[in-house]
Amino acid sequence: MTETTTPRPSATVTFTNGSTVTVHGHELHTEPAWNGDADEEAFSGSIAPDRDPIPWPTASARIDRPGQAPFEVANAHVDISSRGRPMDFLTLIWPTGQRTVLAGDPIDPQTTEVH
Repeated sequence: MTETTTPRPSATVTFTNGSTVTVHGHELHTEPAWNGDADEEAFSGSIAPDRDPIPWPTASARIDRPGQAPFEVANAHVDISSRGRPMDFLTLIWPTGQRTVLAGDPIDPQTTEVH
């Protein structure tokens, strides 16, 4: 018997410069502190190479994920890598606690538990 999985719906990131990108296979996770720095959160996933221009090296953006409350981040570090694949990989990183959840369902984006 072959098990099939439904792909996670894509997220949308809208940057304050007006660029919008679709992020496939997205993840939101917390990274532990390094060298005494604050813990960080990271949002990442695959993006099309022929996308709208993305601000760099930092950006502010709204992130919309299906089934979750949208949120905004300010001055996130931006990393885009291609690694010779058909899709590029986007990572936005910001200090934990600097994510602003917008109006909507108060769901924790990591656990999906209602608070």
